[in-house]
Amino acid sequence: MKILLSYLFILFFMTSMSYAGFEFSSKSTGTVALTASAVVYVDTDDVEERILHKPLERISPVTKIGIVEGTAFHGNKISTVTLQYSKNSSTGSMIDAPSVPVQEYSFSFTIPPSFITDGDDIKYRIIVYSVSNTTVSYPADGSWVDVSVDRKRSKNIGLGGGTVLMPNGNPFDGETSIEIPDKALRHTTAITIEELDPEDPSLPDASSPALTKRPHAVHRFSPFGQKFRTPSRINLLYIDIDNDGKVDVDGKKYPVEDLSVFWLDRLGIWRIIGGSIDEEKNLISFDVSHFSVFAVFPAKKLSSDDYRPRERIVAPYGDNRYIHFDGLDGTNTKIRIFDIRGREIRTIDSVPYEWDARDDSGSIVESGVYIYQFRAGGELISGTIAVAK
Repeated sequence: MKILLSYLFILFFMTSMSYAGFEFSSKSTGTVALTASAVVYVDTDDVEERILHKPLERISPVTKIGIVEGTAFHGNKISTVTLQYSKNSSTGSMIDAPSVPVQEYSFSFTIPPSFITDGDDIKYRIIVYSVSNTTVSYPADGSWVDVSVDRKRSKNIGLGGGTVLMPNGNPFDGETSIEIPDKALRHTTAITIEELDPEDPSLPDASSPALTKRPHAVHRFSPFGQKFRTPSRINLLYIDIDNDGKVDVDGKKYPVEDLSVFWLDRLGIWRIIGGSIDEEKNLISFDVSHFSVFAVFPAKKLSSDDYRPRERIVAPYGDNRYIHFDGLDGTNTKIRIFDIRGREIRTIDSVPYEWDARDDSGSIVESGVYIYQFRAGGELISGTIAVAK
């Protein structure tokens, strides 16, 4: 009897209720019929409404690249993604949308370069709209992301070393930076990276081995002339926005593999360093023992004359205290210094490839003429240097 009553209760429940999209009905004949509609209600609780995005910190007023990208998730399916941006009293917006509503969508916006001006910081936010007109925002509270538009980044670096980064507004690239090792500095120092305009008229034109007069990118590292106990690593960003393996300089395209780093010496002459290229991050890296203005130029294949130092005299107690050998970063070559009698007094086998008129024991050598010798570009290169105390 209890079983029969339970069965009748279930039949009654089925005749009067619908559940999870299934509709139940009873015909007048007394027989029970089960009909299922085509409506299926999706449980959206397993899709969290959120936006994954790494906020921009800085946009370069020189390159004017500001890319806002990320991935949005919404259980009720995404219809559109909107980027709102603002500065001072100016505003703008952009819309991205999937071809059909989806629960997960990767978006990308490029802030118009005409909107980016030096010194005028920008703020932005992202709003995702679902087909049911519900929204999710980044930042989640509906506020804004603040982005600096400036040329400088500074940081105090202590005796333990550290890194100074200059974000660039393109999350798909690497970042211009300097990596200072432990004990490279004698005391805590404010290290500054400043991005310069390649068309700045105060910058001198380059000559051979550079292929162009103006650089592709240029940065000043300060304190200017800062010396390090051990070399520091600088990574300079070059711009290949379409990832075609070429960069634009003076209105022409040059292959990335032709790029080299140059530094500006005290006479205002661009001197080639070299460097290693990371095409994945669009970075060219090199080691330095001192700060200067560093720039990226396309350069020709170096000849033996290009590797020779431009200085002919080193004055250990005067202004010209170093002889710099050019283009040797990344070559793993060895420079040997001989006195006039042919005795080897100094070996330089790593960056910095420069001579300070000292022998291997650290003592300043006597005044006179010295001979250098090294291999580069498949050649044995030699010449003379005068030391004047």
